[in-house]
Amino acid sequence: MSMDWHAFRKSYMTTHGKSAQKAISDAYQKYKSELAPRRSPRASPIRGRSPMRHAASQISLRDLEKQASTKDFYIVVLYADWCGHCQAMKQKLGTKMHNSDKIVFLEEKQLEKGTTDFFPHVLYFEYGKRQGDLTVNDVYNYMHIK
Repeated sequence: MSMDWHAFRKSYMTTHGKSAQKAISDAYQKYKSELAPRRSPRASPIRGRSPMRHAASQISLRDLEKQASTKDFYIVVLYADWCGHCQAMKQKLGTKMHNSDKIVFLEEKQLEKGTTDFFPHVLYFEYGKRQGDLTVNDVYNYMHIK
């Protein structure tokens, strides 16, 4: 059974009296150290990389616009493994679902949070400017899949 600090302090003061202030302070420090998360003495498995640099490596909408800037058109298909519609799309595309010069497939894990609100999401760019969204059927037509 665990008691909170205030209940512990009240119980201790009742048992030992007001002269036990140092003992209460020491007990409080011990109580705080038990609540603090324990740190592993092992080194980080990612050597030489800070967590911020690792998190920043995810792809943002701005990164996609930069990639599309040199192409006359660029199709970006955003998908998630947990999405039923995405699973159906992956099954229908089969081996044709690979990145090329004009079309790229990005999984949810590769994306910066907030890049999209739904899956599958097909973005269409012309000369680096986003022109709107396409449907999965547009992707099938582009890839000649019926």
